[in-house]
Amino acid sequence: MVVGDNPDDRPLSFDGFAVIGVVYLVVPTVLLLFYISFNLVLATDYEFGKMQVHRLMLYIGMLDCIQLFCHAFAGVATLWMGITVSLPFLCKFIGATLNSAWVALFPLSVLIAIHRLFLFHTSIRPNSDFPWPVKVGLAICFVYWFGFWTILATLAEVTYHPERQVCTFL
Repeated sequence: MVVGDNPDDRPLSFDGFAVIGVVYLVVPTVLLLFYISFNLVLATDYEFGKMQVHRLMLYIGMLDCIQLFCHAFAGVATLWMGITVSLPFLCKFIGATLNSAWVALFPLSVLIAIHRLFLFHTSIRPNSDFPWPVKVGLAICFVYWFGFWTILATLAEVTYHPERQVCTFL
């Protein structure tokens, strides 16, 4: 028996799941609209594009958009609980994508901190191209992200349990 099969075992009523599902769907969707507009400005504005730190912020914003999309999917999965059974590969893909995007934020945050130290320590011009250590660090960040995603998507079993609003990993 799976937790939630027995109505007495469920922590919430159907109305409770509906409220949580709607919140999971609406909040990330609204935030995603703001993030997309913010990222479009960073990606298309010439002055922002010249500044190194804004390019790093664009990468972080893209990872945040990926996470928000995956969180909105959790709202759909909470409202339509059968999706975890009918489309397990999609749930596994979304779970792997969500967690790898979250994990990729750490090295990018460290890279921004190191970049700030470079700006304070040396006479790096913020409008110039990235120095080679930052380029290497950026490449390592994206290889790390892709590697983590590949492992989660192929080897790990990521399952979302809408009845408990948790993901499990095997």
